[in-house]
Amino acid sequence: MNWFQFGVQWLHVLFAIGWFGSVIGIGVVTMPIVMKMGPANMREFFQGFDQRQKIPTAFGVMTVALGIIRGTLLGPIKSVSFLLGTAYGKTWLVALAAALFSLAFPFFVIEPRMKRMLAADQLWQPGPGGGRSAELDLTMRSLNRTAPLGMVGMLVAFTCMILMRFGL
Repeated sequence: MNWFQFGVQWLHVLFAIGWFGSVIGIGVVTMPIVMKMGPANMREFFQGFDQRQKIPTAFGVMTVALGIIRGTLLGPIKSVSFLLGTAYGKTWLVALAAALFSLAFPFFVIEPRMKRMLAADQLWQPGPGGGRSAELDLTMRSLNRTAPLGMVGMLVAFTCMILMRFGL
């Protein structure tokens, strides 16, 4: 048994669990709670949340890096012809592209939208009765509809990992 390969695979899976789990935890557990907050508490949460987004990113970077090592240096992908000419290589390439999409999505889509949202002082003014304004509700619903798109890449990559286990 190649213990180094075993260790890399183990860490790859562990970081992937951390990455996927943190993203699901944010989307399924945290955001529904945040959606019930008043405007002042919601803004304060998002300002702090913006500073802590580095943890899922670190898990994602490690997952991708270890996946590259696992597929190339410690795996069967030793040439471009194998990568592009075999089912395994093509599946690995799709997994890599999907994981990179999921890694980049927060930086290019979610983070800029959150920064614009936090900078728009008028959004955070209390609405009728002291609650959230209709504009803030609309903005939050739009953000909540967009955020899961980043998980699509993770699900594609995860599916590819299973397919590769069976030689596809």
